[in-house]
Amino acid sequence: MHMNDTDNGEKRLAPGRSVGKPTVALALLACLSWVSPLLAQETVNPPEPSKPVFQWLFALGITIVCVAVAFKNPRRSHLG
Repeated sequence: MHMNDTDNGEKRLAPGRSVGKPTVALALLACLSWVSPLLAQETVNPPEPSKPVFQWLFALGITIVCVAVAFKNPRRSHLG
């Protein structure tokens, strides 16, 4: 977006739209309203993971299938 100066010194983002002081004040107030809930949160340590053997085997299987399909010979069609 290209910012233009108008006659009254206001910065405009697009024709007919400008960022005024109330808009900036409301945006700042909205950002500050989240500070106290964020600071009030307690830190929680994640649980110790168990051995994810099943998940790794499943991911390995999907990877093998994808690689096998990717390296198949594309000229082996019997259509022609």
